[in-house]
Amino acid sequence: MALLAVMLLGGCFDYRHKIMATTLLTKHGTLHAEAFAGALSARFPAGTSLSEFHRYLVKVEGTCRPIKDHTQKCEIPIRGMICAVSLAAVTTTLNDGDTQIQSFEVEVGGLSC
Repeated sequence: MALLAVMLLGGCFDYRHKIMATTLLTKHGTLHAEAFAGALSARFPAGTSLSEFHRYLVKVEGTCRPIKDHTQKCEIPIRGMICAVSLAAVTTTLNDGDTQIQSFEVEVGGLSC
């Protein structure tokens, strides 16, 4: 009830970016690998089609390549500047037919000149 009163009296607000950043970033501003892996697993649970995950990757400028049987390494650029980039490396384990997600592992790192 109090929240409704604040909304009616105080106008509009949008905390989505604040919630996402506080949940997914460390206190140093880097991507929290475990939180991101959890978010991916919630958004794309085991059994989700690989094509659905690939559509997500297109939206976030990510790419994938096979690294061994039933496994893909995907890279999602997080932040870039002159001669440096921060990346999320997402190892995606697939089912036997390589058509569905089984699990994700995330590592956060970067590349520089």
